[in-house]
Amino acid sequence: MSESKGKFAGASREFQTRYFSWCLKECKAEAQRNFGLVRMVRDISSCIFIDYIESLPQGHNEEVLISLCKAMHGSESLSLKEIEIYQSYRQHWSMPVSVGGQIVSGLRATSRQLEMQERFLKESPSPRMISRAIRAGLKGIAINALGLMLHDRPSLLAYEKRFGSWYVVTAFEFGRFSQLHYSHAVHANPGGKGETKIFGGISILNWTGIHVDSTWTWVLPDDVDEVVRDVGRICTHFLQQAEDLLITLPH
Repeated sequence: MSESKGKFAGASREFQTRYFSWCLKECKAEAQRNFGLVRMVRDISSCIFIDYIESLPQGHNEEVLISLCKAMHGSESLSLKEIEIYQSYRQHWSMPVSVGGQIVSGLRATSRQLEMQERFLKESPSPRMISRAIRAGLKGIAINALGLMLHDRPSLLAYEKRFGSWYVVTAFEFGRFSQLHYSHAVHANPGGKGETKIFGGISILNWTGIHVDSTWTWVLPDDVDEVVRDVGRICTHFLQQAEDLLITLPH
């Protein structure tokens, strides 16, 4: 594995550079879309981000997202103003909470998050049933869009699509710490093996710098169809642009 990693180290560095540049462009586009893709993600990170953005005066959306993206993927490129923006966002994650008469700092809870949690607790659905329904829906949209199937297990679905000499693996994980976790990874050879991976962890919250992972929680039976459509749209959005990132990447 060490030998294989060394063999593809140059391509890995080049892709990382291309990915960062692409992320910055995507952040500008996502801000112009009023965070249409980010709003599809149902987790604490997306809720806190939207809550923060909506608390700001108009016209700050793009600079906030650019600052978060740089902080995650290219911190050396942050300006002093962008560092201040990022620190302000991180501070927004916490809020004062009274514990035993003492004020401490706790994780911020947004109105959207509390609403989804309340609905979920009230209906108390079967986690296994939700996972099965999401898996079935994703298998339906995966035909052609995501490529050939690599894995089909209760806890994992994975597909592989070729772009020139490279392969993008799209993986969906179920029931680990959330109902759904997805990501893309770039491989030098088919099969999705660890020793051929040159870059991983690609997802909507990752490329915008909002959070390292993109997950879904509090999904109810009535939400499954919408979640499946949203995840499919987000995955397709990246895969439609992956060719430009990979087709000229030296193998």
